Amino acid sequence: MFEGLLQPTHLVLILAIALIVVGPGKIGDLGGQLGKSVREFRHIADGTAGEPAGLASGGRFCTNCGRGLAPGAAFCSACGAQSAV
Repeated sequence: MFEGLLQPTHLVLILAIALIVVGPGKIGDLGGQLGKSVREFRHIADGTAGEPAGLASGGRFCTNCGRGLAPGAAFCSACGAQSAV
């Protein structure tokens, strides 16, 4: 019944419909919101719900992934993003 359900042509058709419904300017926003939702879900699943560790302790935190930064760290150890000064 579901054999060959997700062939490349089907995926292209689904993406085209999503582009028409959402619009080209909002596709990136949707991706960012999806990533944020996944990160929040991981925090909850790990038992660290609420504020990121760096923010809760009054220290610095990564603006990309929200994890706490070590004192004087130039890059986040979790995601590799450059830390804000």
